[in-house]
Amino acid sequence: ARTADYRVLPTSIATVYSNVDPSCCRPGKSVIATSFIASHDAFAKTLEQDGRRGSKYHELKDRIEKQLIEHMSRATGIEDLADHIEVIETATPLTFQRYTENSSGSFMGWMATPRQGAFSSFSLRTPVRNLFQAGQWLGIGGVQSVMVSGVEASNIALRYLEKLDKESEATDETVAMQ
Repeated sequence: ARTADYRVLPTSIATVYSNVDPSCCRPGKSVIATSFIASHDAFAKTLEQDGRRGSKYHELKDRIEKQLIEHMSRATGIEDLADHIEVIETATPLTFQRYTENSSGSFMGWMATPRQGAFSSFSLRTPVRNLFQAGQWLGIGGVQSVMVSGVEASNIALRYLEKLDKESEATDETVAMQ
């Protein structure tokens, strides 16, 4: 059953962005992002009659945010983690649905089927010549798919441009020889 009790999370993902790019925060500080699967239905049930996010929504969001911090505190062994948080930004499935219009606030992309496998993906190439695509819908979903597909699409485009450059140089040399 889907619940809104996240005191015990089956899994979560944490990324310490400041380890990769120290310039993303002030010296001595860290930027940590974490995510986990949340129930769209649990949040949708808290909406006001007119669809606004009222006190029930914010109470649920605050409670889950607190549970997530407690989970991360246990996972990292930093008992007083909550005391070190200066800024926190929390998005719910309704947040993703509002800004992306993704069904049920999906942030992970298409549902992988057993036939596809967890790491199947759609092609970065399109039927349109020299048009490449990248994004969360091209792999296992989420930020990781965006990063990986962005790198891959840019590498394909770079190889194409390098090929064009070599062909152009060859044409210039042929013209110069004549």
